[in-house]
Amino acid sequence: MINGSFLCRNVTLAEFAETLQTWPRAPVRSYIGANPVRDLTGLAGKWDFHIKWSGRGLLTSAGSDGITLFDAVEKQLGLKLELQKTPIPVIVVDSVDQKPTDNLPGISQKLPPLPTEFEVAEITPSQPATQESMQIQAGGRIDAKAATLRDLVEFAWNIDEDDQIVGPKWMADQRFDIVAKAPKGAETDQDALSQMLRALLVSRFKLTVHNEEQPVSVYALVPANASADSRLKKADPSNRSGCKYTGGAAGASSALLRVNACRNVTMAQFADWLQTARVQARTYMDHPIVDLTGLEGARDFTLTFSGFLAFQTGPGRGGDNQPTAAASDPNGAIPLGEALEKQLGLKLELRKHPMTVLVVDHIEQKPTDN
Repeated sequence: MINGSFLCRNVTLAEFAETLQTWPRAPVRSYIGANPVRDLTGLAGKWDFHIKWSGRGLLTSAGSDGITLFDAVEKQLGLKLELQKTPIPVIVVDSVDQKPTDNLPGISQKLPPLPTEFEVAEITPSQPATQESMQIQAGGRIDAKAATLRDLVEFAWNIDEDDQIVGPKWMADQRFDIVAKAPKGAETDQDALSQMLRALLVSRFKLTVHNEEQPVSVYALVPANASADSRLKKADPSNRSGCKYTGGAAGASSALLRVNACRNVTMAQFADWLQTARVQARTYMDHPIVDLTGLEGARDFTLTFSGFLAFQTGPGRGGDNQPTAAASDPNGAIPLGEALEKQLGLKLELRKHPMTVLVVDHIEQKPTDN
């Protein structure tokens, strides 16, 4: 199954490399990531060629008909994409303060206040079989279909995990359609929209809440064995702090392997990255992640694993405890749990841990009239 294709005519290999680097669509970006691509072939002149490959998201379903970008470059062009160090122009930050200078006196009074309520809002019970959706449209219109009260509270308080809301069970069953219009100036402000939805829930459903610490289900990031400290080498403090996807693993003909480089990060930062990383790590997680490794200081390391979609059926593929999956797939895919243990000496354990939760003190099952 092919969904990536370049038909190149009269191009240099430097131009082809630049196309690979700048092409915005997933069939390329899923392999290259944010890495620059440079022509080091030494082949002069201009060329005509056609290259076809499968995006990483299609490799599992494509089976033997799929081909990675790396294999396509090698088999169809006689070239290869290789991850290596090479000098390129970069921006060097000579000096920067961690904190900005103070605001000018009285500046906050000169800024217009953000609106706290929708201009208009209509709430109606959802019809049976209505498909659930939530859209923020141009002009600040919110259009929610078949949204549960729990979903709405999560959106209003920017909560990602069900365990972090404590309230009546029926909040996950009652469904409503909401059409609301934000005032001019707040159409795209996520914080303002959340505040306006809070006000709407308070006004129409008589919602009252408070925060408190309670034990909730979390994935605890802990050492799997005594090797964790030695595998996670002390960081080079000159590295920019963070984890990023650096591209696919070259030569993996059928596996959905993704290489992630973490530099100058603490274990707390790594735990946060795991639960917020786009798609590949986040799809494994159904609970918050908490660093309980006891490992101090910043570290440098690389983590290579496969996304959740690489595992379709069989033991350790699916279910509620994906991060602990330990068996590799025959196609070469690596579950997150195995990657953490074998590459870093860490593991994720499901356990209870105190965290701040939002407690619903009161909420009506029906809103007041429009």
